[in-house]
Amino acid sequence: GNIICAGLSCLDLQLVGCTQSGSEEAIERYDEAVHCAGGSASMTGTTLALLLRPSDENEPREEEVHVLTKIGPDFAGSTLLEFYRRAGASTNLVLTDEAARTSMAVL
Repeated sequence: GNIICAGLSCLDLQLVGCTQSGSEEAIERYDEAVHCAGGSASMTGTTLALLLRPSDENEPREEEVHVLTKIGPDFAGSTLLEFYRRAGASTNLVLTDEAARTSMAVL
């Protein structure tokens, strides 16, 4: 069967080991920056694709997980596409809007 995960997608940037200076929103330094797929479509689609992945990679998938979202032609968009592919989710329904920028959240 087919599963479609539709909704928002954004690239989450997690700053690990942050030190704050002054206000809670001011970051003085961080140890590492980690990118993750964020947003409802990204998180649900990649999680389902990983959970439904056959234990033997030579076995066919019983369910195909599709991500339906819109991205821009930028670093964040191409990084999200790579996350989807590595998880085993189909990117056939991902719309790339040449005039848009992919959302990004700093956590």
